[in-house]
Amino acid sequence: MRILYITHSNIWGGANVALFNIIKAMQERGHKCYVLTDSNPGPFIEKLNEIGCHYYQYKLYLTIYPQINQNLKWLRFIKRLPIHVLGFYRQRKYAGKLIEKLKPDLVHTNVGPFSIAIRTCIEIGIPHVWHIREYQDKDFKMHFFPTQNRFQADIHREGNWNIAITKGVFEHHHLRDGIDRVIYDGVFSNNILGSIQASPKENFFLFVGRIDEAKSPYDAIRVFCDFHKLYPHYKFLLAGSYKGSSKYKLKCDHFINENGLSKHVFFLGERKDVYQLMSKACALIVPSKFEGFGFITAEAMLNNCIVIGRNTGGTKEQFDVGLKETGAEIGLRFMSDDELLDSLIYVVKNDTSKMRAIAKDVVLKHYSIEKHIESLLSLYNTIISWK
Repeated sequence: MRILYITHSNIWGGANVALFNIIKAMQERGHKCYVLTDSNPGPFIEKLNEIGCHYYQYKLYLTIYPQINQNLKWLRFIKRLPIHVLGFYRQRKYAGKLIEKLKPDLVHTNVGPFSIAIRTCIEIGIPHVWHIREYQDKDFKMHFFPTQNRFQADIHREGNWNIAITKGVFEHHHLRDGIDRVIYDGVFSNNILGSIQASPKENFFLFVGRIDEAKSPYDAIRVFCDFHKLYPHYKFLLAGSYKGSSKYKLKCDHFINENGLSKHVFFLGERKDVYQLMSKACALIVPSKFEGFGFITAEAMLNNCIVIGRNTGGTKEQFDVGLKETGAEIGLRFMSDDELLDSLIYVVKNDTSKMRAIAKDVVLKHYSIEKHIESLLSLYNTIISWK
């Protein structure tokens, strides 16, 4: 098959990690893969170069309205909207020409709020796969352009197939039984299992993810402050990207300084040794308001690390899958600050080895790249036979 994959950025986060795993596996099976991605540089481009995948770059915008937040007031919103609308037109035109040039057997758009290719594909009869990875409104406060109804109409078009990364995402977007599918992300390859070793636990908790409001590290820092008063010899490490000028990061820094935590809370930036950090951490804290799937949740459980997660979205679904299959909790759930604090205390006062072992077994069963690719190829073959 000739497959064009479309993504909107070159960061190395959950969506692009999952996409890279897909592309690598498809190329290994003899399929020809192309990628359309944003014009900015980033680690995703470096990874594509490593596996010799041909890619095209263009200035890309998610097809959503500019978001209103502390950094973008209404006046700036009004000024920015025409730029985005022009960008939507140009990127759709570019994508259309690229699709006509490459003549792929199918086009696979890797994120939900990105209607760059659907109409061209429908017009010229090329099947389109839409990977819906987000709740969008619940997790990232996104609003589709031009309307939510238009997005709903697009994802339900004949000639388009949707993949939801969880049952929750499937239901939230009213996807179609018998046509669209739930396919959990492939988090790890079976080939690396021999290299994953349990390490002795050290006196620190871990957060992995972007330092921004959607991932909510400030909530975890605030609760860690209360925990620190009881257990002052523990540290909190945060591994993830951030901009130095970010008001959210500055808010975190201010709280840390005001509460005398500068020698106990550390921002590590992006790290390449996340698996090792997870293996040594007492627990991974996942305070995100609404994870789509929760890549890091599965990675932590794979690496013998307890997950303390907000009981919403993909984090909740992973916990629910484990509970349904094993009859036991595979992580510690929380919804309030008090529940998070209780979970931190529980981890340091109790033996969590049994929970860690059960959690790892669940991850091994459900979230391998091999299982993901098998499910994805099944969908692709169904689509090609339809064509």
